[in-house]
Amino acid sequence: MANNQRSRRELDKSTRATLTGLDWALAQVAEDEKPVQSDEWTAKMAHAAHREQGGNLSADAFRFRFARMVESGELVVRKVLVNGKKENVFRRA
Repeated sequence: MANNQRSRRELDKSTRATLTGLDWALAQVAEDEKPVQSDEWTAKMAHAAHREQGGNLSADAFRFRFARMVESGELVVRKVLVNGKKENVFRRA
């Protein structure tokens, strides 16, 4: 059985491409499984904190503002599972 095992270099091109794609997919799943870190927040969390301080911006305004900040490079975004749903999590760049 050990003689039948090949290294990745010895595999044909399409098999290597498939394995590379699977490696990428597994890395994405692992990234999604990481919980929200202490320096990260969702738009919902930021909106709730804003409301507690007496602010009156809408949740959509927060999402729009964060999207602009991501485009300008001020924030970094990643997707995580929060209560079974995918959400964007932001942190300072």
